[in-house]
Amino acid sequence: MGRPGHRRGAPARRNELHVTDLHAGAEPSVRDRDRFRDTLPAHCTRFAQAWARTCSQPQLAQTIHQLRDVSGTADRRALMAPFRATAERLGYDGGW
Repeated sequence: MGRPGHRRGAPARRNELHVTDLHAGAEPSVRDRDRFRDTLPAHCTRFAQAWARTCSQPQLAQTIHQLRDVSGTADRRALMAPFRATAERLGYDGGW
């Protein structure tokens, strides 16, 4: 996660993914493997289309780039408020 060439520790990756029970191992977690195998494929096309649409909007793409480097909650909220307002104005379901 993060910028190419920028290494972040496992705790940061776990927090960023909202998965707090990740552990190093040789095999995938059965629960996570099944979740990814059974749930994600049905949504991947829609997810990819949403990201492509989002990134094609310069004002949204710029904020996404800025969010990569924000770690504080207050700073993230300050960026997300106008991001959500712009996304809603552009017709995204739920504001984004």
